[in-house]
Amino acid sequence: MNTFKELNTQLLNNCEVRQPVAKVELTLADPVKNIVTDFGSYNPLRLKAMVGIDDALGAIKNAATSFSLVMNDKDQLAGIISAADLQSAKVLSLAHQQGLSRKDLTVEDMMTPISKAHGVSQHYMDHASIGDTLHTMEKRGVMFLLVLSTADNQICGLISAREISRRLNIPLHISPIASGFHEVMLSVDHPH
Repeated sequence: MNTFKELNTQLLNNCEVRQPVAKVELTLADPVKNIVTDFGSYNPLRLKAMVGIDDALGAIKNAATSFSLVMNDKDQLAGIISAADLQSAKVLSLAHQQGLSRKDLTVEDMMTPISKAHGVSQHYMDHASIGDTLHTMEKRGVMFLLVLSTADNQICGLISAREISRRLNIPLHISPIASGFHEVMLSVDHPH
């Protein structure tokens, strides 16, 4: 009942190792589709909202990614979190404000809720440039844009400002826009 067949092999004489093809340098004028994380070919990390921030940071690092989707207890998308969020000064500021220790904070405390996330339609991916996208992110004060499928309005990808910065070797100039007093207070550095 052996359904497999043996492959023909050859002895290796005078062979060289192929060199990797150099990555194409991207510019701000290139189409943004060149930098989109496509969820059709990449299954993003998903963390539960109640996971502690240290465990979340460990999971993100172990998955060799820079972000995670955050799921609620009903397995619905609740938000998004990045490794940078989990290592920012905002962690200690929030812990101090809530009278908690750092280890008591959860992903839910630090994530960008889906209600505050911004998205763009997938049909823009063929026409928008990386520069257009980065400009939009700067104006909106967001580090991520979620990509929505044109057909059914489902989240099918993500664009990361940090990934743009890394791939193009350019600095970021994105300042979060506070939407309430609580967020203004979190952005203020406390001297203690």
